[in-house]
Amino acid sequence: MTVETLGEAWHAGWRVKARCAHGKRDGMKSIRECHREYELEMETLVWTRGAGLPLRDLAGRLRCPACRSLKVAVAFMPPPIRDDGGGRAPSPREDMAALPHRVELYRAGGTLDRMIAASADSDIARAAFHAAIEVLKLKEGQQLVLRRFGQLVAQHPEPEASTEAPAAVNAEIERGPRSPAEGSQAGL
Repeated sequence: MTVETLGEAWHAGWRVKARCAHGKRDGMKSIRECHREYELEMETLVWTRGAGLPLRDLAGRLRCPACRSLKVAVAFMPPPIRDDGGGRAPSPREDMAALPHRVELYRAGGTLDRMIAASADSDIARAAFHAAIEVLKLKEGQQLVLRRFGQLVAQHPEPEASTEAPAAVNAEIERGPRSPAEGSQAGL
């Protein structure tokens, strides 16, 4: 299958990088070379340039945001072919989510902020968890979590457990569970 338009490239899972091609010279003058490089979003390009735009015409429609040069080089990167021949390989984020050991950062409200690391090896994941504890400056309420197959293994900071249980709870624990007759009388 040949890919000739932006729409076809987007549906096939291609990526595109643009870099400034403005050299060290501007006519007879020596100038500072621009090194601006950026990976463009294919979906945004399809929305703004149209799905039917030929790939060969894209470079002529871009401008470097740093030096304002119209000399832009574009590199299209097709997705890697999977070993089983079943189409494109999953994205790195999909790969990370499929791994069993994950280090995740949660916001103050308990929602997932981002995945910090993922590994098939529990020792590597635990090392990444401890490295993240040392490197990240957690804000108030943020929490770092280590999970194995979705189950909580460790978290930082540790939840604060109350060390003092009320006397009634201690007495009930020592005595054991109530019988159904005691439970109905206790409610009176």
